[in-house]
Amino acid sequence: MKAPLLAILLIVIPLTGNTEEISHIDKFQLWNYCKPIGFEIAALSQEAEEIGVTEEKITNTVLSRLRGARIYNQNSSADVLGVHIYVLNLAFTVDIKLQTWLTKDATVKIIGEEPIFDNYQNVSEWLAAFEAHNITEPFFGYATIWESGSIGTHGNNSGFIIQSLAQHTDKFINEYLRVNADACN
Repeated sequence: MKAPLLAILLIVIPLTGNTEEISHIDKFQLWNYCKPIGFEIAALSQEAEEIGVTEEKITNTVLSRLRGARIYNQNSSADVLGVHIYVLNLAFTVDIKLQTWLTKDATVKIIGEEPIFDNYQNVSEWLAAFEAHNITEPFFGYATIWESGSIGTHGNNSGFIIQSLAQHTDKFINEYLRVNADACN
């Protein structure tokens, strides 16, 4: 009796894998054809450094995970995962953001001809609305397209802060790989 049950489980379990549909907002935030991303750290507060939160610890925590997932490129300037950690007294914030480089010709990431916003039925309508604002001069800059963060207390132990950073980095990698799975294979 155990052998037929095991055989059925081995057949059924793979069929119940990740069949979650990837939404337009997921694609908007994280789809980039699985291109490796860059990494940068915002300046640390003096209090962060005093309790042992260093650029080295942050870099080791984030880069080991990004490299392990094979989504890091130190020369990437298009998409960058930015880390900001702020410490004030016994409180801290950890904020990680995926930022993308924007120009007039690429103000948002558009996925094919599928509608992304309720206001626009297709890319042509979105571009027409963009042009209607008389934006003719080139512009550029970074825009945050995905973010995760938290606040907490650290008890003068940098480990709490680094652990929080590790959790947010893991969350980013999981969501990034889920959305870019087809391109990453």
